[in-house]
Amino acid sequence: RLVQAAAVVAGLRAQVLAATGYTCSAGIAPNKLLAKLGSGMNKPNQQTLCLPEAIPGLLQDLALSRLRSLGGKFGGQLQEDLGVSTVGELASVPLATLIARYGEKTAEHVHNLARGKDMTPVEARHLPKSIGCGKNFRGQRCLRTWEQANSWLENISVELTDRLEEVAGLHGREPQQLSVSAEFADKTAGS
Repeated sequence: RLVQAAAVVAGLRAQVLAATGYTCSAGIAPNKLLAKLGSGMNKPNQQTLCLPEAIPGLLQDLALSRLRSLGGKFGGQLQEDLGVSTVGELASVPLATLIARYGEKTAEHVHNLARGKDMTPVEARHLPKSIGCGKNFRGQRCLRTWEQANSWLENISVELTDRLEEVAGLHGREPQQLSVSAEFADKTAGS
């Protein structure tokens, strides 16, 4: 089934490219947790198929913070309490130890995550949570003057405004937050 799903997803990605000119990445896996992880692994414009027999190897050296719900304060607490930093290390912690520290419900959830098990349903989202617009300029395409940067910012602003107006017209929604970020040749970033 996963191989069939990969073929379907490849076709969908091709349709997105043909219709919009934009590439996208995808993850195909037995559950939402692994699919989301896979979609971020081989960017840009790739897809990752995670077969069940590959799950232990995929998770073994993965940083704990890469798993959904283990990247924030709770993930930091797990690392400090248990002396672990990878999913593989967390998977080796006995369930009884987790239950003693975090209670049965949380322990079972963490125990399952460390094994790539996730029962969270995939839910259709009818309205986008966010709308973005961006452009990367690397290597020879790197912007070298403020005038070049300003010109591209104007272009991107027009495109983003069009998208926001479309959403407002269709769904009556207005943006609540605007984020702008930039990365410079010396790898510093600004927001």
